Amino acid sequence: MKNFLHRRFWLYWWGGILFLIIVFLWLISPMPPPKNDVLTDNCYYIAHATGAIDGNTYLNCKESLIQSLDNGYKYIEVDLGITTDSALVCIHDWEHFHKITTYDTISNNNSISEAEFRHRLILDQYTPLTLDDVIRMRNHHFFFIVTDKISDAKLLNRYFKHKRNQIMIEAFAFSDYEELKHAGYIPMMSLGRFNYSNIFWNFIYYPLRYHKSIKWICVASSSNMNSLRMLKRLFNCKVAMYTSNSSSFFTEHLGREIDLIYTDNWNLKTKTNNSR
Repeated sequence: MKNFLHRRFWLYWWGGILFLIIVFLWLISPMPPPKNDVLTDNCYYIAHATGAIDGNTYLNCKESLIQSLDNGYKYIEVDLGITTDSALVCIHDWEHFHKITTYDTISNNNSISEAEFRHRLILDQYTPLTLDDVIRMRNHHFFFIVTDKISDAKLLNRYFKHKRNQIMIEAFAFSDYEELKHAGYIPMMSLGRFNYSNIFWNFIYYPLRYHKSIKWICVASSSNMNSLRMLKRLFNCKVAMYTSNSSSFFTEHLGREIDLIYTDNWNLKTKTNNSR
């Protein structure tokens, strides 16, 4: 009898180990490819900082936004900053804006007024944008607005009265994520370089504390793809990633581990990279 129970124990033990190995291999195994052509499908791409123009990136300007819309982009990212008179304007940061509008090489991160902001030209030829400008352009050509610099729901509510479920905002704390979600936006939890350790805090601790699940995360392109496969299969989470301009990367990962990708130069019509 003891020998029978002993053999049975080891049978169950090895069977359990084999089952766990099979489940783990399934969780990290390659995901099936999408049926559509990811290189031309605008459902996968975010124009990073309104997209590059003439080889220039991070401009957040009117001309690059129009170019991205003409190129077929459905998601447009704008970086946001605050002027001295509390207007939201499209800049990567004030130091960068000063350099591309005055060629001032001295470090200067001081904000300016909205009037002075509008008076500047970017690289002597491009038009700076306020968030009001972006919203007005959106009234004539629909697109999702994506932003990752400001996640203060009360501040953003001044600009977005309706259709907040078409605004995607990267959040940097659970409290911001909750506030944005409650206000009706689509929040994305910012995780940087994603790995296995992120799974506990965002997909076990967060649901236990807030009794809700995280639907979107935003991660760097250096993130562990095995972790992302495991995440998507276990928790059915969507992933936005920054930044890539590589067609081979798009073909391998879009529609699989990645649902949205920030990109600068990708041309959806010609399937080429427009960087110079």
